[in-house]
Amino acid sequence: MATTANGSCVVNNTDKPILLHNCHPDMPEWTCVLANLGGLTSTAIWFLILLPQFWRSIRHKTMQGVSSAWAISNFTAALNNSFFVFKLTVMPLYAYISAVYMPVLELALLGLFFYFAPRTRFKLIVTAVCVVVWVVLVSLQLALSLQFPSGWSGSPSLYGVFLNSQRQTTYGLSKVMVAMGAVGKTTDYLGPYLLCMPLQYAVLAFFSSTVSQISSLQVLWYWNRVPASVAAGPLPSTAADAASVSAESVDGGGAAPIGDDDDGRVVQLPMTPGCQAARWLGISALVTELGAFAGAFVWRTGSWWALAAPLCTFAVCVAAWCAYHLRKAGPGRRRLFPILYKPADS
Repeated sequence: MATTANGSCVVNNTDKPILLHNCHPDMPEWTCVLANLGGLTSTAIWFLILLPQFWRSIRHKTMQGVSSAWAISNFTAALNNSFFVFKLTVMPLYAYISAVYMPVLELALLGLFFYFAPRTRFKLIVTAVCVVVWVVLVSLQLALSLQFPSGWSGSPSLYGVFLNSQRQTTYGLSKVMVAMGAVGKTTDYLGPYLLCMPLQYAVLAFFSSTVSQISSLQVLWYWNRVPASVAAGPLPSTAADAASVSAESVDGGGAAPIGDDDDGRVVQLPMTPGCQAARWLGISALVTELGAFAGAFVWRTGSWWALAAPLCTFAVCVAAWCAYHLRKAGPGRRRLFPILYKPADS
């Protein structure tokens, strides 16, 4: 079906170029071209974005620094979003492309977690529960006419934000992946706000892009912070001495082995003045972009009540930061739940 009501306007993509799909009737044509170009750009980025993390994880044989809850949520959301896109008749081309390959990439990332994570009862229990949930989700989507997207909601990325706050470092994340994600979430934001698309996509794009950019902000904030278990031996005392260490750790890895269970301490390596200046420039740019996201969200919804969304999102992230940074030292979860972390064959 080429012509259909999509949100508050009628979409007719018949015999139109790809860059003129889902144009909003109340906006100039160049905004339609810009939004579709942004969507296609983000689609290309999402196709490549996990490859640096795959390389880093396979190279070091560990998934330390990557939240398993984030990966599980991402796959679940991408799987559900695929059904939503194909049930909603007319959508931009890039939405269909993403709906096909994103669940495949997210499932491949989960495969790395399953392969490299220690074989514990906890791992087996989580795997079994996830499989049941996914089977039920697919069954419901096939049996019922459900139309609720969740592929780009912010909740999966929140797990990564919480993990970074807890560890007080982003060591373990591929910095190349984070940089690609920052660009992709910027271009991805254009479509739901400039094209004729359901309001749900604008809401989900806001939460997804906002939380993802907060995660990118954490990478800059914790730049050159490494776990104590990684910073073995004498630490460099000057920025010049630390240059080689920083170069090796740009992908979150480097030559040093990664401890799967460090003691929670982190070490701040020195930075050159140029690196500090670039870091603060990036922080300023991301903070400005977060403000622009909030303003666009209010404009798209047409209500000042929409400000509650960014305020609540920022409050949750700040609360997580405060909770982890101000907490007193306490027993780890291995001491609280030892039976879950026993080897499965014991």
